[in-house]
Amino acid sequence: MKFASLRPRSEKEIQSWFLKKKTPVSKQKEYLTRLSELEMLGDEKFALWWVEQRSAFRPRSRRHLTWELRQKGIDQKIIKEVLESVDEVQTAQKLIAKKSFASRQKLEEYLARRGFDWEAIKKVKLEQE
Repeated sequence: MKFASLRPRSEKEIQSWFLKKKTPVSKQKEYLTRLSELEMLGDEKFALWWVEQRSAFRPRSRRHLTWELRQKGIDQKIIKEVLESVDEVQTAQKLIAKKSFASRQKLEEYLARRGFDWEAIKKVKLEQE
């Protein structure tokens, strides 16, 4: 319960924790039921929280967020729904606000390495000029 209460968790994270701690199957079901009752378990809720946290503290591109959420075991449909609200141009602007670049090419390369698509890079580049 303590593991699940620290922050929202995906179902895959909980299952992995059970395996790591060698929790008996009967206890796993009991814990999962309890977590569901307390609304502490849910991939949608977790995905929303994850994207919100990333946007606030460590901005990432949609591509990178998709990869992270897939690693956490989130279904593709949920990922698609959650990432519809992510504005890549705004995220890229937030990311580069803390940096200074010697040239436009350096800016483009920096954003490309972080998974931003070309359309977002072009828009950010135009706004920087």
